[in-house]
Amino acid sequence: MNIISKFISNVRLVGEERGAVQWGVMIIAAMVLNGCTSGAISSIELDPAQPPVCDTSVTPNICGVPQSQPISLIIRGKGMCSPVFLNCGNGTGGIPYGASHDFGQPPADQPLKIECKYDKGWPGPKTIRVYSNGSDCVGESTLAIRVMNVTGGTAHADFQLGFGQPVTTACSEVPVSLPLRKHTKVSIKTNPNPNIKIDFGCTFGCVYDADGEPNSSAPASFAFPGLRKYSLVLRVGQQVVQGGTNMSFITNQGGRLEVCVNDDQLSDNYGGWLIGISVDESQAP
Repeated sequence: MNIISKFISNVRLVGEERGAVQWGVMIIAAMVLNGCTSGAISSIELDPAQPPVCDTSVTPNICGVPQSQPISLIIRGKGMCSPVFLNCGNGTGGIPYGASHDFGQPPADQPLKIECKYDKGWPGPKTIRVYSNGSDCVGESTLAIRVMNVTGGTAHADFQLGFGQPVTTACSEVPVSLPLRKHTKVSIKTNPNPNIKIDFGCTFGCVYDADGEPNSSAPASFAFPGLRKYSLVLRVGQQVVQGGTNMSFITNQGGRLEVCVNDDQLSDNYGGWLIGISVDESQAP
């Protein structure tokens, strides 16, 4: 029998005393419920000392945090929370940070300072989530950020891939350690320079960008029959998508991203495509 039930069983509700007793029960219930939770998570934000970086090759400029170094975050709340979990939005799952944290620690409210690392994953938009599944702490908070790829001192909003020819197999995995997750948006933009194309070695000439031969359908001798001849094709697990110079798709399964060339004879190819791959993981589970 809990304390409220015991209190009620020991009280006789007679006449005018009934209202007072009902108020007493409500007060005790509130006290008991409040005692169940001593802490709460209220917000998450980037550390103001975290320097932003910007891709100045696009207009308007796209800015975010550099992929090459840990991202410093500040978690605010009240009271005691145990434990505190962090999901960095890159598919690595919830990371526990210690057995507990007291946000009310003197001399002033003490935030929790933690880090996310993205050096082995994809640049692009992420949703960071902080929460607690303990009985003494409630609430969660999210933060939308963009991770930038920094190479040679230059920031890019996407992953830059040089897809040179010839290749020994039609498909090649993009060299990023973490696989894509289901419900991830992948956007492709290739270099608009008309000289960056692939010569497919045809007798009468066939030099194409990632869109391939216009209005064509590859026969059975090609790697991907039915898709455009001499074009870029994207593959994630069993999901096969027609690529091009400017396109996007949503993954329907998890897996490594592969870039493929739809050709029937790989050894006589020459040249390459410069492929910008933008990965938006903000809606991925």
